[in-house]
Amino acid sequence: MNRRYPFVKVILFSGVILAVIVGVGISSVKGEQVMARLAEMGVKQSYDDSFKIKLGGETIEVSGVDEFESQVNKNIEQAEERDLTGKKLVALTFDDGPEVDSTREILETLKEKQVKATFFMLGIMVQRFPDVAKEVVSEGNEVETHSMRHANLSQMSWDEAVADLTEAKQITRDITGVEVEALRPPYGATNDMVKDVASMPMITWSVDLYDWRDRDAGLIKDRVVNASYDGAIILMHDIYPETAKALPWIIDELRERGFEFVTVKELAGKKGIELKNGEIYRDFTTS
Repeated sequence: MNRRYPFVKVILFSGVILAVIVGVGISSVKGEQVMARLAEMGVKQSYDDSFKIKLGGETIEVSGVDEFESQVNKNIEQAEERDLTGKKLVALTFDDGPEVDSTREILETLKEKQVKATFFMLGIMVQRFPDVAKEVVSEGNEVETHSMRHANLSQMSWDEAVADLTEAKQITRDITGVEVEALRPPYGATNDMVKDVASMPMITWSVDLYDWRDRDAGLIKDRVVNASYDGAIILMHDIYPETAKALPWIIDELRERGFEFVTVKELAGKKGIELKNGEIYRDFTTS
């Protein structure tokens, strides 16, 4: 497991977390799970129906175990974000999923390496594998749309394009709870009609690993190292086992070269770029 963000370091970034008793009775099983999590983090704790968490000089009161864990996770994420100073930033993006085996393997790697990515999902795949789509969201990744069925939107009529994107967005929202805010047009194909119909920022890519053409983990790994740069958007597909196999090496190798990983929206924010509807973004550079 990657030790680049040990929990002790997180605590140093976030302040000392202290949970104290303020009520009575909670499920002993659930309570023990929280206690074990906090013990792993090296934090002294006690618990009850509600909690007061001291983060540095600020005290936050939460109403129960679930909210407590949510606050701890948020605190960890914020600490990791603060650790990006001086890093070259890239966004890992995955198209055409979700799929069962490959997507779940990718999620396991992202979790182990403490990386968040952006998944441009097809509506038909969200419909086919709803549980996997929900897992992508529950792990804290960004979810956007890649259309309904991967048809070329620029070759559709206005009404066809509206119907396609409306269906894709609604299915994604109904199943995952996410209101998508960006579109990756299939094949990267756009025109003025697509820009108007989408009424969203359109995210393409600057580094294509060609995993859709060359199902070779070694080639995928070599390409990402040679082509990546600060602000790059890296295109992969979470439907291929070779991509899942290459991902741990990709993350480790790029980290060795001074890169860190953020979602598309985070990358834009870090680079001071405001995403605008109808605009096309292939990368986020400050030059």
